[in-house]
Amino acid sequence: MSGRRARDQSEDPRGPAAGKLPASAGMRGIQALVVSDERRAVAEALWHLADQAGDMSLTLTTGGTGLAARDVAPEAAMHVVECTVPGLTEAMRAVAAVRGTCLIANLPADPSRVRRCLEVIRPAPAHACALPHAKPADPLH
Repeated sequence: MSGRRARDQSEDPRGPAAGKLPASAGMRGIQALVVSDERRAVAEALWHLADQAGDMSLTLTTGGTGLAARDVAPEAAMHVVECTVPGLTEAMRAVAAVRGTCLIANLPADPSRVRRCLEVIRPAPAHACALPHAKPADPLH
C-alpha cells in the first residue's frame, strides 16, 4: 500500500520480499497489486482478492500497520474479514484474518520485518487449505 506508488505505478521493493513465501511454498498464481493507502481502496482490493479466491488463497499486504494517519491496513481488513486469527496476529504483531477461504495478513513495511512475519505464517496456508470451509462470521446465527 502506497499512495505515491499507486499514482505513478512504480515498483514497490516490499513486494518481492512478500512474494517469496508463496513461491517457496509451491503456490501458483502469484500476483502483485499496488493500492493507494486509503481505507476504502485497501478494503475494496481485499474484497476483490479474497472473493476471487478458489479453494484457498493467501493475500498479503505490506505497509500501513503503523501509527501514522495513512496507516490503515488493519482497519481496512477488519471491514472485510469474517473472523480473525489471533494466534498468528500475536506471533507477528500484525493482523491475520480470514474472509471466505482466503487468509489475509497485513505485514509491516520494513522488508526484514516482512520476512520475519512470513516465517510465522508459512505453515498456515497449507493447514487452512485442509479445512473443509471457513468459519462463519457469527457462530450464533
